[in-house]
Amino acid sequence: MEIFLKDQGNDFLQQKDFGRAIECYTKIINTEEDEAVMLVCYSNRPNAYFEKGMYTESIADARACLKICDDPRLTKKNMMRLARASICMNQFETAVSTLKDLIKCCQHHNKDSCFKRSEKLLH
Repeated sequence: MEIFLKDQGNDFLQQKDFGRAIECYTKIINTEEDEAVMLVCYSNRPNAYFEKGMYTESIADARACLKICDDPRLTKKNMMRLARASICMNQFETAVSTLKDLIKCCQHHNKDSCFKRSEKLLH
């Protein structure tokens, strides 16, 4: 059931139906049956909140995901999401600090598109 809801949430996200994506992800997060699926939903929901203009919720979810996530790919995604939402909320110190941490994280792994975007946002 969780995988179906996750995939459905991802489909809604791609269709820009952010409210329904949030609903799917929230159902999975609240059940916490499959930790891996729940973590992906915790990682995707901040993006849906961001796209819907719900920056406070996006920041809260990105921070929550960062606390429990040990997957470098999801960590980098959520650091970027935290920085973007922080910028929209005029929380520039948080955004700059997060982007600097993201650059350090990327340097430990391969330089990827996330690294390039974080450097671009800092300059």
